[in-house]
Amino acid sequence: MSMDPINFQISKFAVFLDTNVLYPSYLRDIILRLALRDTFRIHWSDHILKELREALLKKAGLTNQQIDYVTERMGIAFPDALIECNGVAVPGLKLPDAKDEHVVIAALCGRCDLIVTANTKHFPSDVLAPFGIEVQHPDQFLTHHLSLERDQTLETIKEHRKALKNPRLSFDDYLKCLINAGLVIFPNHLKEAEKLIDT
Repeated sequence: MSMDPINFQISKFAVFLDTNVLYPSYLRDIILRLALRDTFRIHWSDHILKELREALLKKAGLTNQQIDYVTERMGIAFPDALIECNGVAVPGLKLPDAKDEHVVIAALCGRCDLIVTANTKHFPSDVLAPFGIEVQHPDQFLTHHLSLERDQTLETIKEHRKALKNPRLSFDDYLKCLINAGLVIFPNHLKEAEKLIDT
């Protein structure tokens, strides 16, 4: 599947988000804000939401009430995002770790073109290619999106920064938060566009 900006129509893309893309919060907020601009469709499953709840409870220290608020807002903003495919089996699907197969199965049920995950090694391209699904790290996904939808992406980042008021972060501190969230290339591109974002 070509990622050439000339041929790649991101507006037609359906993207399945792994749990590690929905946590940490900075990464989740950016991708969800971009999805609200209708440049791509996002999906997740009950299994993903369960894992997200566990991560927010154990790693972020949120209360169950706070987690309910996060997941409910996600559901309201994206009412068609949830994919239900319990009990579905996919013959021939063999990942390095069978515990990850629920991600691919849900992506197939939702007819997704792309899985975005920080654990790309868990989803070998040669295994998923026959199913017509590509896998990208969120850093790669956001960098591609920036190249294809530059104005919208920069405007989204600008809006995201403005929404962070407690505390208000400097531009460099904001980029450090993105780096801590596992992004490397994307923050470098944002740094180059600092004058357009930090206004």
